[in-house]
Amino acid sequence: MIDYVCKYAPMEIVKGFGEECTLCNPLPDNFAAVDQLTHRNICSFSRALIETRMKNSSDALLLTNCCDSLESACDVLRSINQTVFLLNLPHINKHCSKNIYKNELLKFIKDYTAYSGKNFDCAKFRRAFAQNVQETDGHYIAVTGARLSEELMEFIKGASPLPVKNNTCTDVRSFRNPPLTDSLEELLEWYADELLSQTPCMRMTDISSRKMLVNDPNLKGIIYNTVNFCDYYGFEYMKLRKQLTIPIIKIETDYTTQGAAQLKTRTEAFFENLKAPLTAPPARKHFSTVHPRRLEQYTAGIDSGSTSTNVVILDKQAKNISFLFRSCLPVYM
Repeated sequence: MIDYVCKYAPMEIVKGFGEECTLCNPLPDNFAAVDQLTHRNICSFSRALIETRMKNSSDALLLTNCCDSLESACDVLRSINQTVFLLNLPHINKHCSKNIYKNELLKFIKDYTAYSGKNFDCAKFRRAFAQNVQETDGHYIAVTGARLSEELMEFIKGASPLPVKNNTCTDVRSFRNPPLTDSLEELLEWYADELLSQTPCMRMTDISSRKMLVNDPNLKGIIYNTVNFCDYYGFEYMKLRKQLTIPIIKIETDYTTQGAAQLKTRTEAFFENLKAPLTAPPARKHFSTVHPRRLEQYTAGIDSGSTSTNVVILDKQAKNISFLFRSCLPVYM
């Protein structure tokens, strides 16, 4: 058994050894233990990974160097004598990059053979490529952006008025049929190409094909997830918010059970706003003597933190109508 965290990880190779490969997507209550080993201003998922594995590390861990935070997590876990395999993941999908990753896969097979005492089987490897494509009929909601905990994903699926498609960085993964050859070099050359040809995550250089995740007339709303102190996904959200006409909400995960409870409230409010246009009867013309000024729409945004509360009110042209700042710090006389 081995855990993995990244969709570019070669989990089918692990199955070629007759072993299972499980997505590690932890959600600890807090970061009490990891606070002793890492700085608080690194990716919350990496901290959750370390926190969880400090308490349960019976299985080996398979990582890619997809970001500095996961490389730091690898260093920390190795320093406390945990078995971690780290693969060098290229940023582009070119011939040289495929060759680099193929060599990484060859090295991983060699290292895992030494670790497990088992031999790699090409036939088992080929059988691991069962297609698991998410099928959605009709309108749906997409959860996209960075990884999301299983608990929060299941809550979103249960609360949504429409089917939910998981388009986060850990779930969009598909392959063509592998070649019918027992040549390890040929198989891994094909496999490296397939892995690097996945719908790119935001750490890749060419992310142009990510537009397929949102260019769908059946897509009726987006929950865009980011992770605290993750460097990648906030940029894409800002771009989508300006370009798309469908409802979109951004949530930020701190990868603890405490943070998940707050996010559930936000997603419930988002779904309530979605339900109205989905279920409302056709609008009827009516006359009113209400002053036109009173029919204008306003939007209020509230940011309440540990030290201050900020409120801003915008009109439908996004013009700032009013702003309030209130400090929550105690006053000492």
